[in-house]
Formats: sequence, structure tokens, C-alpha cells
Amino acid sequence: MFWSKIWMFIVAAAAAVALTVALLLPRPAQRERVDEERQRLVVACDVVAIQLRDSARVQVDVAGAFARQPAVVTTLDKASGADAIDESRAKAARELAADTIAEVQGTRPDFAILIDRRGRVVARAGIDEREFGDTLAGRWLVDDALAGFLRDDLWFSDDRLWRVAASPVINGPTYVGAVVVGNAITKEYAESLMRPLGAKIAFYADGRSVAASSTVAIDKVADILDRMVAAGANLVTGINFTIDAPSKLLDQTRADAMADARRKAEIYARSAGMKLGHALSIAEGHVARPLVRTLAAREASMPVAAGEEKLTLTVTVSFALLP
Repeated sequence: MFWSKIWMFIVAAAAAVALTVALLLPRPAQRERVDEERQRLVVACDVVAIQLRDSARVQVDVAGAFARQPAVVTTLDKASGADAIDESRAKAARELAADTIAEVQGTRPDFAILIDRRGRVVARAGIDEREFGDTLAGRWLVDDALAGFLRDDLWFSDDRLWRVAASPVINGPTYVGAVVVGNAITKEYAESLMRPLGAKIAFYADGRSVAASSTVAIDKVADILDRMVAAGANLVTGINFTIDAPSKLLDQTRADAMADARRKAEIYARSAGMKLGHALSIAEGHVARPLVRTLAAREASMPVAAGEEKLTLTVTVSFALLP
């Protein structure tokens, strides 16, 4: 009798384990749906990879055509022999770059940078146009272009991700500089990649989304999650909250930071028995750091871990001191 009870217990335990395994295993229809989605994802990734390569090739061709313009060759050749890049030279080069961008057939670059053979920026068109004379030597894209290679890359600047390409500028047997052209990765670009597939894509930089083919309002997230769970999803990960157009939100912060820098500088100037002059240089850097806190979604059955993005702005200003 004792052994019979033991065997009955073992059989009951085995049945319970079998039932648990059966309940945990995906149903055939669910497995089929998961396999279909996985295959769809593989195809989408392959197609996107092909489209990105094609886009890079087109951009490299544009950079090469840009670099072969006789006026560009002459401008960079003369700039390479100058001791410094003055404002008049930079202005003429910037106008040349802007005119050349306007003449591009098809997808025009958002910006162009003309660089002499020393790696100095002669002019920028379409981005940071007031800046010139700084050096971009040291970036492998620029170094390779100055060495005679066509290259493409991704740059992340001012909260934007850029597709960039560079080409050497050649005058006879001599490399006289390089041209860098770039296009921002935007929502429209992401949508163009996904349009043939009916899927969605997002580009990430610095740990956050900088461009996506679609966005979802935060007050709709919980409802979407509820519908996903009702459809059979049992694991949802990778939800990210980002700020739309953070640069706009930082405009007032920039003004406040500048005013605070001047206020503190005036205190130091008075303490030194001097007067504060005009600003000699201004350097800005900012980062977005998420402070995550758990919140229950309003009027929703599923709690959502919402993200709070704290934008921190750092401004370094040098002022002249007057007697």
C-alpha cells in the first residue's frame, strides 16, 4: 500500500510537470506566427542593408563629383598654401560650396565641408557656416580622404545622426584637400527605407533614438501594450522614451546659461578691480541623461515604466578683461 501511494504520487507529479510544460510551450499557431515574424525581420534587415549600401554609394559618388569641380580644386589648392584661412577666403569658398550643392542632381547634400591638404576647414555650407579655420584632421574619414581614398561614415552631432561621405581633391599628381558631404538621417529618410516593406525602423545614437519611421504618443503606449498582450505577447522589452526636437527646448536654457556665465564673470572681474569685456569664445556641450521612474499609465490597465529625460547644458565662455 505504501509503495502504491508513492507510485501514485510520482505519477501525479509527472502529470503535473507534463501539464506545466504543455502550458508553457507555445501553441502551434503561435509558433508559426513567431517564425513568420522572425523571417519577416530577417528579410527586412537584408533589404535595409542593401538600401543603406546603395545610399552610401550614391553619396560617395556625389562627394567625388563635388571634388572634381575645377573651382573647388583651385580654391583648396590656394588655401593649402596660405598661412591662415581668413574670412574673405572662407566666405568665397562657402558660396562656392553652396552653389555646388544647388547644382547636384538627385539627392542633394544637406551640407558640404571644404578641407585643405593640412586638414583645415576652409568653409562649411549648410552647417555651422560661421566656423572655419579649425582642423578636422584626426577623423579617419577625413584622414583617409586626404590620403586619396573615397570613404563613407556616420557622424553624430547636435543631436542628429548624419550620413557622410568624403572624397580627395586632386590637382594633377597632388592631393590638395578633401570634400565632405552629409545628409541628416531623418524621419522622412527612415520612412523611405521602410516604405517597400511596410515595417518600422529606428536609428539610435548615444543610447537613444534619433530618427524613426514612426513614433507613438506616450499616452497611447499602455493601450498598445494591452493589445499586444491580448494578441499573445508575453515579453515586451526595449521601450524607449525620447524628447522630440530637444534643440528647441534648449534655446531658453542656452540664454539662461550665457546670462549666468556673464553674471559670474562680472563678479570675478570686479573682485580683480577690472571690467568685463566682450565674449572671446563660446563652447557648448550638452547631454541627455534619462532618469527612470515607474509610473502607472493613466486610465490604463498595464503599468508603464515612463522615462524622464533631463537635458543638461554646459557652456564655457571666455571674456576679455578691461582695465
